[in-house]
Formats: sequence, C-alpha cells, structure tokens
Amino acid sequence: MSAMRLELGNQMRMEQKMLLAPKMIQSMEILQLPAMELMQRIDAELSKNPVLEAEYADPDAPEADNSDQVPDKNYDERDLVVDNTDGVDDFNRLDSLDEGFKDAVNQTGPIRETRNVNQDEDPKYEALQNTADTHISLYEYLVRQWSVTTEDEKLLEAGFAILEQIDNKGYFTGSLDELRGYENEPLERKTCEKALEMIQQLEPAGVGARDIPECLKIQIDNQEEPRRFETARRILTECYELLLANRRADIAKKLGKAPEEIADAIKQLGRFNIAPGDKFSQGPNLAIRPDIIVEKNEDGVYEPRLADTSLPDLYINSYYSRMASDKTVDGKTKNYLKRNINSANWLIEAIMQRKQTLMKVATAVVNRQQEFFEKGIMHLKPLTMVSIAEEIEMHVSTVSRAVAEKYVQCNRGVIPLHDFFSTAQKQADGSSQSTDSIKAVIKEIIDNEDKSKPLGDEKIMKKLEQKGIKIARRTIVKYRQQMNIPTAKMRKLY
Repeated sequence: MSAMRLELGNQMRMEQKMLLAPKMIQSMEILQLPAMELMQRIDAELSKNPVLEAEYADPDAPEADNSDQVPDKNYDERDLVVDNTDGVDDFNRLDSLDEGFKDAVNQTGPIRETRNVNQDEDPKYEALQNTADTHISLYEYLVRQWSVTTEDEKLLEAGFAILEQIDNKGYFTGSLDELRGYENEPLERKTCEKALEMIQQLEPAGVGARDIPECLKIQIDNQEEPRRFETARRILTECYELLLANRRADIAKKLGKAPEEIADAIKQLGRFNIAPGDKFSQGPNLAIRPDIIVEKNEDGVYEPRLADTSLPDLYINSYYSRMASDKTVDGKTKNYLKRNINSANWLIEAIMQRKQTLMKVATAVVNRQQEFFEKGIMHLKPLTMVSIAEEIEMHVSTVSRAVAEKYVQCNRGVIPLHDFFSTAQKQADGSSQSTDSIKAVIKEIIDNEDKSKPLGDEKIMKKLEQKGIKIARRTIVKYRQQMNIPTAKMRKLY
C-alpha cells in the first residue's frame, strides 16, 4: 500500500469577477431614493460626519442650476472604513486639538460645533427612533425579491421586463410575446413563461396574474391545504361568468354540487384579495414631494426641471480639510478625518450623479410624452424603459432605479414617473397605442353609458373601432377586469 503524499504548490489562474465598490453601491442607493428619503439620508450623514457641511438655499432667492457641478477629486479614493465604536473618542480628540491647531492654520470660516454624545445612549438607536417610517412601491418590493430568486441571466432579464408591466394592483398587463430584453431583442416565449411562473410565487400572493381568476387561483395554490378549495377553484375555471352574474343555482347544476357547498366555496373566494398590490399603493399616509416639475416653456414645449430646491448644498469643512493634511496632526486623527472626507465626497458625488441621471431620464420621457401633457391620458404613448435606456445610453437597470418611487408634478397633477411607461397594443393599420390610453377610453365609454342599458363587451369593441382603436373582445374583457369593472349585467341599474 503506497503512502499518501500531501504537497503544497502555487498555481496561477485567471478569473473574471464583477465586484461592486462601496462608492458604486452608494451611488446606486442614492439614485433609487425618492426626495423625502434622500433628505433623511443627508440629515443622517450630517449628524455623524463632522467634516460635512450644508448650506440651505434661501426660498425667496432665484433658482440656480447646479446639476453640472461636480466636486473636485483632490483626495485619495479608498474603502470606507466603518468603526465598531460610535466615534465618541474621535469627536473628543478633535475638540482637544482645536486650540493648538488654530495657531498653525489660518482659519477662514466658521467651524460647526460638534455635539456632545452621551456614551450611555446608542446613537444608532436614537437615529432609528427619529426616522420616519419609509414606504416602498410594489415595483420596488418585487425587484428586491426577484433579484435574489435566480442566477439565470435570461430568466432575470425576462423577469425584469415582466416587472415593468405589472400595474399598481399587481396584475401583469403586458404580452409575453412582445417582451424585449436589455438590448431590445425579443425574448423567448418559453423563458418568459418560466419567469412569469416564478414571479407569481413572489409576495404578495396573487401578484403577476393576468386576470382575477388567475390571481385567486394563485392564492389558492399558496394555501397549506389547497384541496379544501377544490370547488372554489372549479368555479373560477369553469363558471366564472356565472359567478359574476351571481347565478349560484346554475353553478351548482353545472358542477354537480349542492347549493350549500357552492355558497361555502364563494365565501372562501371572498376571503382572498383581488388586488394584491393595493396595500403598497395605499401605504402610510406620507407627504409626496415631487422630484421633477414639468412646465411649458415660451415655445409651447413641455420641459422638465429638478424639484430639489429643498436639498442643501453640501461641501467639505475647509478647517478639517486642512487639518487632515497638516504634518503636526497625529496619524490616527488624520486617518479618521480622511475617512470622513472620502465618505462626504462620495455622498456629494452620488447626489450630483443622481441629479444628472434623473434629469436625463425625465427629459427623454417628457420629450416622448408631449401629447399626454397637452391632451391627457388618452394620448399617452407606448414607452418602455429599454427604449429610454437606449436613447440616453444607460443600462436599463439604471433607468429602473431612477424611475422607482419618483414623482412628476405637471398640469395633470402629481404622477408617479413609472406611470409614463406603458406597453403597446398594435392596431390594424400597424400603428401602436398605449394600453393605458386604451383602458382610459374603455373607462370613458363605460362611464358615459346608459346604466339602464349598459354596454356589453361586443358593443364596447364597436365603440372603440369608431374611435380608431381595433382590439379583440377578449382583450377588452381583460382590460375591464384589470380595472375592476364588472360585466354589463352587474352594472345595470333598474
């Protein structure tokens, strides 16, 4: 039996990895924040970083465009080191050095008074206590889940395309045959079907459904004992139109079930949620601060501008900046100052990049949707994040972050920026029309109908054709259900 030998050796191997630097991560986080949360982030940084200063604009002064100003990079970039302590010793050391350092450096500006921190209190806990509860949109909630669901690049790509077309109620309003990927290339139907099936397993239960029956069936499948809902499932699959007309006797006859069992099954269905995304749109009653303001210029063209007048101008305290490069200051203090200067500069740059990216996205969107601002929602054009990403030469994920939880103030009200993106419905003449604008026309037709003789889906289809919109009856049924509009029988008033 030969003896086993253990040997140590060196081996070179080339390996390609993508590592996100702390600076890039912070930049993505800042881009994603809405105006209110960005203000909270700035306040938190001001409270813990002694070198960061803020100057708030005079509300009565004329606005200045600072979107192109980027701070000078006169420092060595390095990883941001997070101490295990709360920084009390560092603050105290800076205070003790003040007197001696004032003689060595000519001080040209005021220095912010550092606050005394009680060592018995946890400043992180105090910050949490004083921070308002944040609220994320359904889209953002789904993106967070989907990002860690699979590592398959094609599935991820298809999933993100699907998430763009999930409305505020949680329904997938697009077409799997028309989904396009990052490079605007059509995605395989089989891949899209798999991605949608996986998205339908995310929270909240029922999300990603294409209509109410599918939404309810997804929720039934998520129950611990789905068999208890077998009759309810059959009602959705085989008797949905009868259910909408409340014809329980006909349902019992068709399924061969006792009326009592049908009544119990309908009660079961009533416990489920037909709009799983509603809790996100309703959320906490927080004030909405628009990120973009759209106004008409002298030439009659609608233009966007940033609504960031409440954000302060951030800069580095010159006193501490000079202290960080002074040879008489001990190394530990200089390292502490440099870390905070780097942290402050990263934040300043990230906010500047946020402004520039948001302005690029908003400009491209507003240019495409001029008719919406002039004439209303019925003139909303089909628009995807992929097309905007191509136009401004950015990755679609960057556009997605810029759009998330941002609001536009315009002549039509305060509107989520995400609502300007809408899928296309092809017309008979080869043109395309926004699905949201078609839904608005359907709703207008139903709102103006004679309630004693409400219009059926066939008649709605003919009304749409008169307006130049040609879509199938089943598509009208789908859109009507997505808007929670009942059938003609249920809308009739006697």
